[in-house]
Amino acid sequence: MKEIGVNPLFLKSLNHISLQCRSVEESVDFYVKILGFVQIKRPGNFYFDGAWLFGYGIGIHLIQFQDTNNVTKKNEINTKDNHISFQCDSIGVVEKKLKEMVISYKKQRVDEGEIYIDQLFFHDLDGFMIEICNCDVLPVIPIARDMVRSCLRFHVPGVEAAVTSTKVCSELRDHLNRKMYGRKASQLLKEFMSSEPGQITAFNNDLFNQVTEECNGHFLHLQALLRKMQEEGSSNQTSKNADHFGALIHHLSVVRNKRCLLAYVYNRAEIIHNLAWTTIRHDILPDEIVKKLSNSEYDYLKNHSAALKSYMSDSIDLDLAVDMVPPKDPYIKVRVLEDIGNEIVLSDQVANLPMHAILFLKRIDAEEYISQGKMEELTS
Repeated sequence: MKEIGVNPLFLKSLNHISLQCRSVEESVDFYVKILGFVQIKRPGNFYFDGAWLFGYGIGIHLIQFQDTNNVTKKNEINTKDNHISFQCDSIGVVEKKLKEMVISYKKQRVDEGEIYIDQLFFHDLDGFMIEICNCDVLPVIPIARDMVRSCLRFHVPGVEAAVTSTKVCSELRDHLNRKMYGRKASQLLKEFMSSEPGQITAFNNDLFNQVTEECNGHFLHLQALLRKMQEEGSSNQTSKNADHFGALIHHLSVVRNKRCLLAYVYNRAEIIHNLAWTTIRHDILPDEIVKKLSNSEYDYLKNHSAALKSYMSDSIDLDLAVDMVPPKDPYIKVRVLEDIGNEIVLSDQVANLPMHAILFLKRIDAEEYISQGKMEELTS
């Protein structure tokens, strides 16, 4: 074939894929409710039934089969079959949802050195293969150097020129080949997002410190490159050489890592802040919660709870921790999860609270033990 240049058709992006289906209505329901697409308006002058969907920057055009009786549905999941792939933040969360929705799937892992790619494969209603993966952890390394421009996962003005030049800076080459700057910070956030809403996971000290050390390394490299450019008399505003782009990569990596670290700390602090209100009446925090907190988080929770207690007792003499919505019944049904003891003095009675006991208690009495994990409320 005659050799042609890069992007000879001047393409801009992927617009849509078309899929034939037995039932347009049922397929729309699948792609909207399972995969999160949005149905959009379709031109009215088509002579066949169908529907248009849009999501994640691409469209899916569904087309009604003309003869549904001659369509063979695929049952076996073949991971080598034609498919469309979607990126996700947490494979574990997706897998859990697929199990809840009773959708058959096949899971596999690709090992590329120190990089692991997890994939989930399942069919839509007509047997078309769908993949959910975390492929963004794998660097995109083009075979031909002149194709680098269209293969970068990140787009920074001028970086493409640095990559395609004959002198590629070592920092950018490291990013493309192996190091994947920012991957650990992204992993930290994905770990947080994999937990249930409102629940807190154990603070990952090791990964947090690794991201901090990576930031320090970027800063040292950045300072060294800036000093070198200053000594050579080149301006970081006008010079577009390897050192300039190396400094740019290190600077952007520091900014990204800092944003990820701040997001991790802030979102955990929001959960801890809410936790302070639920534990405000108790001097002892449940061990399973304390174990998940860093030292600074524990101090924050303890000091915030103390400040709330002091404010309510000294300033207004009002319990601000009560539920804003009045309960339908002052009594709730609870099960005792661990032996609390006998002859426990409650607000309206003296009760025995052995393990596995099921009884009705006033909500204000039970909430203390529920927050400590010693009781659970039974709703039925």
